[in-house]
Amino acid sequence: MRKWLGLVLLAAGLVAVGCAREPEQAEPPSWRVKGKVVSIDAAGKRVTLAHEAIPGLMDAMTMAFAVESETLLEGLSEGDAVEFVLEQKPSGLTITEIRKIEESALAGRGKQHTVRGRVLVVNPATYSVMVEHEEVPGFLRADTRVFPVNPASLLEGLEENDRIEFTLTERESGVLVITELKKLPEE
Repeated sequence: MRKWLGLVLLAAGLVAVGCAREPEQAEPPSWRVKGKVVSIDAAGKRVTLAHEAIPGLMDAMTMAFAVESETLLEGLSEGDAVEFVLEQKPSGLTITEIRKIEESALAGRGKQHTVRGRVLVVNPATYSVMVEHEEVPGFLRADTRVFPVNPASLLEGLEENDRIEFTLTERESGVLVITELKKLPEE
């Protein structure tokens, strides 16, 4: 009986020691992402980026992110291609690292086509525009289509009936996205 009591006490002691250990801290989720700087708010410690899709988190879009320190934004300018580390912090998604990269390193920079057309509808809520566009021989017939726009800042000041010239970029997924856009003078 004593032997059993000793074994029970030993087991209880081992359980108590095991429970007293500090729990292992799980690493916060993080993602390495590429994108383009749309705007910088150093005082507010925020940067708006047109970024690629983040698997398991969000689609490609233009979004403002908090940065861990305003020093991360030093040397960055609007239009810079960047790679950044995004971490899930208790306060929300936060950029903990960011660096400039070559424009050619941006994911999904596939075939590009310059197209002209006329704006029918601008939809800032979905970052898209409906365009009546001309034909691109061997690629796209003349048609009316809705295209996503990335970066969303290209929609600023755009109105119905504006004549435009835009760059369609074919993403790896096959989706055509307007990645550059300029207004043309009326004829």
